[in-house]
Amino acid sequence: MTALYEIIPSASLEVIPEIKLKYQQTVPEHREAEASDLATVALRWKNPGKSESRSFEQRILQSEFLKNPPDNFRWASAAAEFALVLGKSENAPEATVQGALAMAKSTDYQKDSYRREFVEMLTKYRAR
Repeated sequence: MTALYEIIPSASLEVIPEIKLKYQQTVPEHREAEASDLATVALRWKNPGKSESRSFEQRILQSEFLKNPPDNFRWASAAAEFALVLGKSENAPEATVQGALAMAKSTDYQKDSYRREFVEMLTKYRAR
């Protein structure tokens, strides 16, 4: 199963449609996100055979996340940047193979054969 999510920055002027909540009767009033927030992750789930749902919410602060982004995030960023380069995306004119390679190499890629192969592929692509 693959899930795709649209992430909209809190400072965005994009109009966000109302979402009908399945587990709440009322929609809380929208509050302006704090400038220091990068995101808020909110999950709600129900265990099999249970009638009550559980929830979890965690703020992600820009300062903490950007100081040292997780290895998997940097890896995914490298792969996404390379995809933008290959697709000649108009939305990311500053995306480069060199940038993708630098980001990929900033991870612990040596421990994974697929990641090593990706770094080799980027290196060969850059040299062509």
